[in-house]
Amino acid sequence: MKKLLSFAMLFAFALCINAQQRKTWDFTKGVSDETLTNLQADAANWDFKTNGDGSFKEAVDKVKLFGEFVANGVVIKEFQGVRFGDAGLSKNNNFIIRPTSFRMSRAKEQVIFRVVPGQTITIKARSANGDAPDRGFKGDGNMEYVSGPENGICLGGNIEAEGRDDKGNFTLVWRVKDDAPTEGDSLDVTVSVQGGGCDIALFQIDEGDNPQTDKKQVAYLYDSSYPGYEFGENDPNYDVLVNMLSLELEAADIVAIDVAGNPADVTVDSLQYYNAVVVSSAINSTNPYINTIKSAIAYVPMLNLSPDLYEAWGYGAARETNTNILTVGDKASKADMFTDADGNSFVADGKLAIFESAVIRGYEAAAGTYFANDSVWAKADGVNAIHVHNANRNAYMLLPYTFPYGDLAENFPQLMSNAVLTVAGTKTEVTKSGKPSMVQDFSNFSTTVTLRCSTKGARIYYTLDGSEPTLNSTEFTEPFVVDVKDVVVKAISMADGYSVSDVMEAKVEIHELAKEPSFSCNEMDGATEVTLIPANEGEVIYYNITGSSEIERSEIYSEPIVLTRHQTITAFTAAYSDYLASEPVSKDIVVKNEKVRIDIVSHMDANKADWAPAGANPTYYNGKNGHAYYSDNVIEQTTDPETGDDIFVCEPANVVVWVNPNKGWEVRTEAQAVFWQNNGCTHNVGDGSGYNPETALDDDVNATSSCLSFGSSSTTNSFGTKNPSYTGSIQSTEAFQGPFDVVANIANTAKNGGNIAAYVYVTTDTLGGNWTELGELKTSTTGRLWKNTVLGYEGTDKVFVKVCASNSVGVFDIFIKNEGELSKEYIANVTGIEIVNSNVAAAGNVVRTMIYSINGTQLDKVAKGINIVKEVYANGVVKTKKIIVK
Repeated sequence: MKKLLSFAMLFAFALCINAQQRKTWDFTKGVSDETLTNLQADAANWDFKTNGDGSFKEAVDKVKLFGEFVANGVVIKEFQGVRFGDAGLSKNNNFIIRPTSFRMSRAKEQVIFRVVPGQTITIKARSANGDAPDRGFKGDGNMEYVSGPENGICLGGNIEAEGRDDKGNFTLVWRVKDDAPTEGDSLDVTVSVQGGGCDIALFQIDEGDNPQTDKKQVAYLYDSSYPGYEFGENDPNYDVLVNMLSLELEAADIVAIDVAGNPADVTVDSLQYYNAVVVSSAINSTNPYINTIKSAIAYVPMLNLSPDLYEAWGYGAARETNTNILTVGDKASKADMFTDADGNSFVADGKLAIFESAVIRGYEAAAGTYFANDSVWAKADGVNAIHVHNANRNAYMLLPYTFPYGDLAENFPQLMSNAVLTVAGTKTEVTKSGKPSMVQDFSNFSTTVTLRCSTKGARIYYTLDGSEPTLNSTEFTEPFVVDVKDVVVKAISMADGYSVSDVMEAKVEIHELAKEPSFSCNEMDGATEVTLIPANEGEVIYYNITGSSEIERSEIYSEPIVLTRHQTITAFTAAYSDYLASEPVSKDIVVKNEKVRIDIVSHMDANKADWAPAGANPTYYNGKNGHAYYSDNVIEQTTDPETGDDIFVCEPANVVVWVNPNKGWEVRTEAQAVFWQNNGCTHNVGDGSGYNPETALDDDVNATSSCLSFGSSSTTNSFGTKNPSYTGSIQSTEAFQGPFDVVANIANTAKNGGNIAAYVYVTTDTLGGNWTELGELKTSTTGRLWKNTVLGYEGTDKVFVKVCASNSVGVFDIFIKNEGELSKEYIANVTGIEIVNSNVAAAGNVVRTMIYSINGTQLDKVAKGINIVKEVYANGVVKTKKIIVK
């Protein structure tokens, strides 16, 4: 008993000590290489995504995660010390880790802190939706809300609001009540998300890990050999630092360093000791020490006052202006840098004078140079003046105050002091760039190697001969092919503001691929039967209609495929024994006597901007259960002969709810619930764990990721009169000239599936109400799976179109397609004929290029799969060709 008591006391004491430790979780400081490696390795729990250059984009949970965040069996150190509750969680996509922020994606999600009474909790965050008016945070009953936006609501960035910092974040503070019940001396407190997703920059208990008690070291670099310069009270820059900065930062320690003679002991490493380095404009551009300053950029926060150094650095050149007035950008003018001690902006109508009479000396940076893509905060006479490089990590800023010094305007001392504080606030420990990773794309006896790095902007250097890579090794600029065995790739990375990474070492694999399958087509009238033939008996074949080589997006071939409309089939042999999967092969299938209709006349896509501009998910148009079709006005009363109960016949309420985004389609309902929801439509064939196509032939690469859903109609009048069925619809607001096809992507939104139904109707007169059924849309009985259905209208009238459906039907898209120019070009392509719009030969340059998917949707760029490309030449001739991207 004594041992048990001692352990309990020790445990309570440990909780108390842990709770009282100050702690900061600053998500703007980036994600460590160790964490990135663990996230990438933990594919079962985290979906690790990269940008096109291979740098880290985000990691999203793939399963329901709560408690401590773990990746690859290791607690994620950026979250060590906080826990997350299980309230509000969906099966995935609850949390997003990004390079400089952390998103809690759903309302009611919880973050849990271990604290003691009297401690404060600070959160810096913003709404993940720029238009949302109701997102934010709420503390539990053991805390009181001390400061921040009203009711903890972080209004969307597109809504005017006070209290945001220059990054768009609100600061919310709670204090743990003194009488809060404790376990030992500490307790768990919970902060919950309100309304929907929020992007978080900071969690902090009290003053955090590094409260401002130690002196802030600021180095001031000057050159005593500069002609006409005299250090000391005659240097207004130094005067501002000593007097103004010390008022702003009581513990500031200004260290003046004379760099005349290129002091060997003042190195890049020694400069990293300081919270900020200020570079005087009185430094000779011929002084060799300027190369040390150049090397320190992005490794220590730096404020440079001299654009004259740019030419010597090879980063640009100084440029004269004819003004003493800055023109400050709208976004920059709201930054703390341009505010006085009381928080009031000293920028008036975008203008700010920094000298009484002297003119500003700005800079220019040629395209492709180090500063070329920097954020420019202010200009003078159209010349760049203030710019920021590497804004979130050891930031560099130019604030031009060139020697000989002009008389300062009233606000310049505050501006310069603020600038030092701005860059000092970005001080970050210099760490190694992320270790490169290698991706291998196997072909038959050759492998294409791609090198990537999780650190944004990193350059990668590699060797293939077994030697250790250096910054003088071959730089990776594009994938390369290896076709011999036993080649070992060694690679390092280097990024701005980081030290050289660890060495990645990996052997290139060389494989033999399985043989591709072949096609046999039996063309019949109105249908084509496609048989896929394996190169060797027993091989497994996958196929799809999206041009994919991924098994998840394909279906196993088991019997001949019967097509009643044109299609492009892609097939490949699955990996087996020592063979990898074959290259995909594609074939355009034409159906005899079929009318090809792929020209899009109209498209109802259930996008968020049109159908849920406020951002709520779901967005209900007439309530979760609809509204009553019948009023309480009784027009007839009878008695049930069997039960003796009264039967009331009531008048229709004639209450119609319309939603019309003025894009050619509207939602109309007289009772049935209709609402928008974001489903996250994906393309893993037959996978009911998400919204996916039921079969390979249902897949549509252009399917919208959200849908308009039909719900129940259970709300009744006071007599409980049952509502009629199918009183909701998605209806065109314009008539379409027949003949045409109606193409729809329809999902079963019921989690457990079941029988559902959806129908298409047409009419020449929407006011008359005489709708003719065109046909039933195919639907899946499996929850969350969707089907692609085509119904043809063969009439010649101009008609309106509407879709009605039962409960649990989600409509991603409705296309109206006819036979136009693109359809004719497609037929020409599948028969191998190049089509032009003239008897004249194409001449001159291509002046316009238009790209379409196989289904006729215009694209911004070629996509994976089949693309139809139209090129318009200078003389007006149009040529069309087909491109397959594997």
